[in-house]
Amino acid sequence: MGHTVNGVTPDGQPYKEVFNPDGTLQGNSVERSTGAPITDSGHWQLVGDKMCITWETWQNGAIRCHKMLSLSDRLGWSNGDALSIS
Repeated sequence: MGHTVNGVTPDGQPYKEVFNPDGTLQGNSVERSTGAPITDSGHWQLVGDKMCITWETWQNGAIRCHKMLSLSDRLGWSNGDALSIS
């Protein structure tokens, strides 16, 4: 069983991501214009102090790496523009 992250996109849409121990990833959100559910899958890996994520279709399938931060009993990551905390 993986670790789940729930959040809200910059444009206000809720999302859920499940990071599985085998490096696979599942995501659920809603389409901004219609409110219809959307899903994607991909892979994640740790590279030094960064977590790198590649979705099959979201973010045009581009690899995105985020600096990982330990915040007391929580985990955070930053893409340089924003900080997310789980």
